[in-house]
Amino acid sequence: VAYFVNIPDDLNLGNNEYTSASGDNRNTGKNAGAPKPNPVNILRIYEITAGDTLYIDTGVYPLIETVLLSGQAGVGDDEGLTMTGPTGADVAEFVTAIPGRPDQDLIELHDADLVKMHYLTLTGGRHGVYVHTDSLSLTATNIITADNNASGVYMIGGSDVATLDGLTTYGHPTAGRYGLYINGGAGGIIQNVTAYGNDSGVYLYDVSAVTLNTIETHDNTDYGLYARSAQIDGSGVTAYNNATGIYLYDSNNAAYSLLANPVSYSNATGIILERYVNIAGGASHNNTGYGISTDWNYFQTIDGTDAYENGSHGVYLKQGEIKNARIYGNVGDGVFADYNTAHVRGSVIYGNDYGVRFTTNYGGIAVTNNLIYDNDNGGVLFDSALSSSGTAEVVNNTIYQAAGDALHLTNTSKNVHLRNNILGFAGYEYGSGITGIANDMKSEGYTLIDSTDSSLWYSSTFVGIDCELGYIFSSNRLVGGSFILKSAT
Repeated sequence: VAYFVNIPDDLNLGNNEYTSASGDNRNTGKNAGAPKPNPVNILRIYEITAGDTLYIDTGVYPLIETVLLSGQAGVGDDEGLTMTGPTGADVAEFVTAIPGRPDQDLIELHDADLVKMHYLTLTGGRHGVYVHTDSLSLTATNIITADNNASGVYMIGGSDVATLDGLTTYGHPTAGRYGLYINGGAGGIIQNVTAYGNDSGVYLYDVSAVTLNTIETHDNTDYGLYARSAQIDGSGVTAYNNATGIYLYDSNNAAYSLLANPVSYSNATGIILERYVNIAGGASHNNTGYGISTDWNYFQTIDGTDAYENGSHGVYLKQGEIKNARIYGNVGDGVFADYNTAHVRGSVIYGNDYGVRFTTNYGGIAVTNNLIYDNDNGGVLFDSALSSSGTAEVVNNTIYQAAGDALHLTNTSKNVHLRNNILGFAGYEYGSGITGIANDMKSEGYTLIDSTDSSLWYSSTFVGIDCELGYIFSSNRLVGGSFILKSAT
């Protein structure tokens, strides 16, 4: 069954999508030529359920009461319906009849399952959409929630979404207010969301599983994205100008989550990972603090996520692995590995304080297949590392430092094994507990002095096409050096 709503005294029927007459209380609301003037009027007199559609035409609708949907006896008899505004450029907007009324929600779902809502703008209420009491499998697309007193979309009480696609939510800046908030429930698919000017943009707490695709969250006071879930997957989260850009927490030890291509920049903190969650691709850059931080107690993998031009460390690796990444131009260390097992593999690291600094006390360290060069104070520093237990394997790396040591071990660092590394340096320093140093320091058969190869036109000083070694300033951040292996004979 189709039901129709249009504003009263409509002077421009030409911009209507669904109706051909003005809304009037004397109309039935059951055909396009006899629309009701307000969605509340329809819900009062008809039971609207699965298979029914409520069409709301172009205009602003002041609501004396909340648009309440419920399948619970004594509360309401409307659930499972589809409610849609115009699909084109024109807008159906719900506002409170008393402007700025702080205690009136615009749309409320109270134990209302399988509701679908599309193409609505919700402004000036308490919550734009308030979902509670086990309202299950909400589908919402192309919704705008703006300048509400509390939050844009607020879901609690075991409620969840099937799909939330095309949400724009902004103007909820008071502490503890959110663009999108979901607490509990089964999670769902959340995609194509833009959230800005809120206290937190997207805040998901203890949902069982969630897929996040193409989320842009910026200029929020606290978190851009906060996602605590039993499983997180998806791709394309972008966060900027927030206190914390992206926070990911997976509580399910049965399977690690993976978020692909996160991008976090110009925040105080870039990306925080806790418990059973990994990331791949993307970048964290130009944050005033560190770029990426991992968990103390859980091993996490960062695969191909670049970290550059951050105000502290590029990667704060409390435990875990960073691989296949480009890490450069950070005020602190490229990788600062602290506390427990730490692996740095297959990465290009330059233009930081130290390329990699280890203060790890437990587990094991692996530094393999990296190119590390032109850092301010040194390439790889073992600073009282593995003083409690564990071993370090430094294998197949090229480390070149025009200033500082390529490799530096303090006296309390121990059990460090070197194999098949190329070290170019002003000097090196090491204490006890290191093996392989003699072989790695041999220079027979190779040269580090300036000379040319007529077929390659490169110099053994490793400068790049700009005749500079490594990171100089942000405009050339993709320019590294030129590194080739070259025989002296």
